[in-house]
Parts: sequence; structure tokens; C-alpha cells
Amino acid sequence: MRTADERAANPNIVPPGTEYLVVEILADASGAAPAQIAQGLSEPKAVQEMLGGGKAESRFTDGYRQIVSLPSALTGCRPFFTDISQPERRPPAFHCTTGKDRTG
Repeated sequence: MRTADERAANPNIVPPGTEYLVVEILADASGAAPAQIAQGLSEPKAVQEMLGGGKAESRFTDGYRQIVSLPSALTGCRPFFTDISQPERRPPAFHCTTGKDRTG
């Protein structure tokens, strides 16, 4: 559930035999606040610019709306939930970059 930039910066390491499915929820809005968290952790000035001065609430509110309403989210989530609803497709392992926004 990570963007292409997030996957490039920190590639997944999965066990052999794992089926790897990319569900790029924020493909249509990679500038959304939830997709920028990792960058902000390493660049405090960038975080201040992005979220300082009272901007955090609106940036995250907008970002959370995008997580469930963007066309890329709707397109990506459908096969994910269809797959994990099948007994032969379990157990699933899934994550986003910081494990709190896109994955809940």
C-alpha cells in the first residue's frame, strides 16, 4: 500500500513463495500527507513547511479522505479485499510506510 517512491526508498523483503501485490492507494495523489511521513522523519525542515503553522490537521484530513476516495484507492483496494476474503489466499501480510494511515 505504498507509493512507488516509498517502495524504491525501502524495498520490501518478502519470504520465498510470497505473492507480492502492489496496491498503490495514493498513486493519484502522491503528495498526500500520509505518503510524505517517511520523508518528514528524516527532514525536519520539510515537515515544518508541510505541517507547521496549523496545516497538519487539514493536510491529514484531506489525505485520509484521499485514502478511501481516490480512483487509485478504489481500484487498488478491490483486488486486495477480494483476495484476502478467499481462504486459500490467507494469511495476508500488508503494510504501508509507517503502518498507521493506509493500513490502519
